[in-house]
Amino acid sequence: MVRINLLPAEILERRKYERWYPAVIVPGLVLLGIVVAVWGVLSFTASSRAHDLQTIEESTGKLQAQADSYRVFEVQEASLRQREQVASAAVAGRVNMGKLAEELAVILPEEVFIKTLSASETQGLLIDGCAPRGGGASMASSFKATAASLVRLNSLDSLYDVWLTTAEIGDYGGFQGLAEDVSATGVEVLNFSATAKIAIPSESSSASATAAGQ
Repeated sequence: MVRINLLPAEILERRKYERWYPAVIVPGLVLLGIVVAVWGVLSFTASSRAHDLQTIEESTGKLQAQADSYRVFEVQEASLRQREQVASAAVAGRVNMGKLAEELAVILPEEVFIKTLSASETQGLLIDGCAPRGGGASMASSFKATAASLVRLNSLDSLYDVWLTTAEIGDYGGFQGLAEDVSATGVEVLNFSATAKIAIPSESSSASATAAGQ
């Protein structure tokens, strides 16, 4: 049987293209769905990353605040170190006069009596003493005791340039150093005076001494 299609040609041409519409629309919808899904995942990820970034910034702010509160101790430590350096520099050249007096008391001969003693870093050491002649001894013993005093003074590391400035023989007079000769006003005495310069310790030696003491 023969079929005769009486529809116009333009309608037949339109129906031929209408058969391709599903093949075009369906893939387009699928692609659109994929785009929407990808956009949703990216939006969620971006939101999550933004929240994490905000959390990190808040934590960083708290840590920075704590660090700022602790910085005052750092400033105080630096100030204390600076003060320590200033104090160390100030005492680096200081002479321990107590130690010097103790050394003098130990090294001077028993036959020598110190009447006056003065010491300063600028003026140095000044000793005014005497060496009385003991009972039955000659004046040579007094001179030997005086000479021994100068030698022992020169042996101290804290003293240098030791000089005997005066040495005069006098009588016992009012000197009360020897109890057995208190009434013997005729006993001779060698009055002498000596000077010495005091060695100022360097900063390095003071630091070494401080470290050794610790």
